Amino acid sequence: MGVIAIADTEKFEEEVLHRYKFPSAELKKYPDGIWIFEAGGVGTRLVKHPIECVALVFDEANTIAGRVLKFHNDFKNCSVEIFCEQPTLARSDSFERFLIQHGVKIPTEEYFLKPQRTAASLLRSYLLATNPSLHISLRSLSGWVPNRDGFLLGTEALGEGPSEQPAPSPKYRSKFGEDRTAFRTHGTVDEWKTHCAEPCIESPVWVTSILAAFAGPLLSLLGLGEHSGGFHFYGHSSTGKTIALKLAASVYGQEVVPWRITSNALEALAALHSDRVLVLDEILQANPRDVMAAIYMLSNRRGKVRMTENIQLRTTFAWQLLFISTGEISVEDIAAKARTEYYEGQALRFLSIPMVEKKLSRKSVTALERSINCLHGTVGRAWVNFLLKNNKEKGKEWRAQYDQTVNEHIKLWDSKDARLNRVLHRVAILETAGAIAHANGFLPDSFYAQTEYGNVARNSLKRVVHSWCEGTGVGLKNGSLSDTKKAASRLLEAVNVGISNRWLVPFSNNEFTQKPGFKTLGFIDETDPKDKTVFVLESVLRASCIPPGVRAFTNELKEAGALLPDQSNRGRLKTRMKAIGGEFGLKIDRSVSAYAFSLNQLEQYAAVEEPPKEIEQLNLELRSEDEQPRISESGASPVGG
Repeated sequence: MGVIAIADTEKFEEEVLHRYKFPSAELKKYPDGIWIFEAGGVGTRLVKHPIECVALVFDEANTIAGRVLKFHNDFKNCSVEIFCEQPTLARSDSFERFLIQHGVKIPTEEYFLKPQRTAASLLRSYLLATNPSLHISLRSLSGWVPNRDGFLLGTEALGEGPSEQPAPSPKYRSKFGEDRTAFRTHGTVDEWKTHCAEPCIESPVWVTSILAAFAGPLLSLLGLGEHSGGFHFYGHSSTGKTIALKLAASVYGQEVVPWRITSNALEALAALHSDRVLVLDEILQANPRDVMAAIYMLSNRRGKVRMTENIQLRTTFAWQLLFISTGEISVEDIAAKARTEYYEGQALRFLSIPMVEKKLSRKSVTALERSINCLHGTVGRAWVNFLLKNNKEKGKEWRAQYDQTVNEHIKLWDSKDARLNRVLHRVAILETAGAIAHANGFLPDSFYAQTEYGNVARNSLKRVVHSWCEGTGVGLKNGSLSDTKKAASRLLEAVNVGISNRWLVPFSNNEFTQKPGFKTLGFIDETDPKDKTVFVLESVLRASCIPPGVRAFTNELKEAGALLPDQSNRGRLKTRMKAIGGEFGLKIDRSVSAYAFSLNQLEQYAAVEEPPKEIEQLNLELRSEDEQPRISESGASPVGG
């Protein structure tokens, strides 16, 4: 039974809230608070204002996790609703501390009934006996709730609740506390469009960041969770990287999270930002090995499976989101710092994109930063509420629009490579979200203004994908991802440096022909001057081909004919060296092994191929558009996306 609001104190009748049997007593509510009456005795006031349980909260295992309590904060002089966890309600001393922390003036040294009980103990018994009609499900992730009739934005529940309630209340609640959910609002949608979104059209990365924020809720809504992934923008300082993060964060009013964070905390933050965008700043602050593990974890949409102290499976965090990261170096360089292999799956899940710089005036950039700090959160809530009202009616239409956008992107890039197409599928989510948002008034018309090369939003995404292609080798030949070519180029560069510094010791006819330098990276067989063979030690090879890894690199170069397997040792990739001596006092025996490469074939493999006509035409279009004159204020500076 809950406490009834007092409309007229003169007509008020006492209400029995709870009866105690041993000893006999009653807890009653009056206009001036809650009183305890012993049998035949005088009543004593426990608190000055009513306390009621407005909802039972159940966890994902359908057990009671706590209760939502409504009471008066005596210090702030306002009514509040606070979630009280079950362990807190289980002990009187814990519940007493809970009430005091939330501003309830309650006697702490007075005792009532027999055996002596505190005021908190009596109130706790009453609250545990109540059974409110509203039941709330506690969820360990934010975002869409089942049936898509609600959306959790941190601890804020969007969407209508049970129709039988006088004022509809949310049926779901986030597991996360208020202090961890900095989703704030300020300003109006039109103000955000004018002062935050409008100035961004000159920067492709800024436009992409905003579109990614709008695309987050569509992952679950359109069944596109498998395309979850991230964008990492890297470049020199003062190129607009942090502004890109702030723009994405301004859509929902969230905070920019630094990369300096533990893996456990990153799991919780991913669940907190589910069905939205997670923004991470300064990748160099994180441990490089943690970054490489986080790429798989964030993209695979599930945290680490753990056990409880009772040898039971603990609830695992899960999410679906897009994430944006910035830093001064690429993910590939992070892998090199971690001394780990950089796999193709990581490259496709977390796109490492060089910054696309634009010359913008310092005055306009400063004004944009000021606007972002003042206008945030409103447009994201309006966008989610729009999706809540229309997803059941227009969901199929939006999915068809996405499929059409994917086909247009694949046709534009003329790609037959599944890996590039996978990237285009993710980019198509951004364009689809932007088109829906623009059609319904959440993005300015300038985002979809037509130019000679298409609308601004599509051109921005096209530039970003093109920048990724140039940075990773995609698109040189029908979108083929060429990590091995880049590794071959690095290896060839190391070989040339080794030859010039005598770090690759030359020999001919099994005798050394030159005194070695102060360190040895390998050996070079110059018996045939027209076809030299380079023997590279494994440690050198690992440093050169962190992406895509030694195994993938050596297998591909073997197929290309650049790696020479050891035919005398069952065709193994690593060659056992022959006994070599000479007058320089350096000798090696059969215990030394290295990878043998044909220098001619290695140079041929590492050579850059001419791009196809379709990609070359796209490059010309992008360069032509970049050369178009821009109208800006004086004092232009290279600050851009």
